[in-house]
Amino acid sequence: MKIRGKIKTIVLTFLAIFFIGIGFFNFNVQKDSFDIAYDNNEKTGDVELVSSEVADNSENSSEENTVEENDYFSESRIERDTRFSQMLETYQKMIDSNQISSDQKGIAIGEIKKIEDQKSSILVAENLIKNKGFEDVIIFINDDSVSVIIKSNVSLLKEQVAQIQNIISRELNVDIENINITNK
Repeated sequence: MKIRGKIKTIVLTFLAIFFIGIGFFNFNVQKDSFDIAYDNNEKTGDVELVSSEVADNSENSSEENTVEENDYFSESRIERDTRFSQMLETYQKMIDSNQISSDQKGIAIGEIKKIEDQKSSILVAENLIKNKGFEDVIIFINDDSVSVIIKSNVSLLKEQVAQIQNIISRELNVDIENINITNK
């Protein structure tokens, strides 16, 4: 009986490490697509905004950019929510399993609560930022780091950056130096 319990623990530990690895890999892949400013591989200042727009003089480029930006924010939100749903489903399966100890189920329940709290905090922060007059925003969290992408064709003012930092810091409980803000 003791061997069976150890095997279950090893399998659950492997699954947890596997999903953490997948999350880390997904974040790093997406992080490469962010336009975060770096100077000699070090961040310059608290926040540096970078526009990801490509200059195009054609008349249709404005409409195409708007469609692409709307698609970007919608698709990113769907991808983020899909990842959350997959993680929640995995933990729910663990809870529903008869082969898992009550301690392991307790850990899974804690992880579900953590994910739900994070989803709620992101939703609140995005809505508060939109209420400040921004057309759209998407927030990604990785451990202690938060990436915020604002839909804006112009550079953000220092006051706007400070407002966004304040909202993110308060709602997601993250230090300001760990907040990366870009505009798209």
